[in-house]
Amino acid sequence: EGISFGIESGSPRMLEKIGKKINPSQVENIIRLASSHGIRCVCYFMIGHPEETIDDVKQSIKLFERIANRFVEGELNIVSPYPGTQLWTLAKDIGWNLPPREFYKLFHQGDFTVNLTAMTDQELKDYYHLFLRLISRHSLISKANALIRLGMTGHIRSILQRVWS
Repeated sequence: EGISFGIESGSPRMLEKIGKKINPSQVENIIRLASSHGIRCVCYFMIGHPEETIDDVKQSIKLFERIANRFVEGELNIVSPYPGTQLWTLAKDIGWNLPPREFYKLFHQGDFTVNLTAMTDQELKDYYHLFLRLISRHSLISKANALIRLGMTGHIRSILQRVWS
């Protein structure tokens, strides 16, 4: 078990714009505190916020790199507008046309449905995949380290101790 954190972005500008009442320093402090007590933390990030820039995404990536440790897992989703939200209205205002009854076609993970950012479609895709690879690589390394630690605590440790003595 653990705690899930909806961090969304590492950019102070984007955090303010989307109404999150947190800043990257607070995120770093709480993740450091929780993980220092062995609490597993799942940190959720979003890419594709309205007016988001490459620099904003880079700040999110850097924040994840700073908080990543063996107790931290990352999740990355793409911003998707849902009926009744401000994002839905914004997307409609720029010409996006998905009937409200078909909102089930939206999915946070994978490809974006409408680009509301200050990036080109290709830049949004590229930075999404870059960030996702970083999170995936961290997850693999973290899981490998956990397996090694588990192996060293049991039977393998006693065998190695006998070999070394």
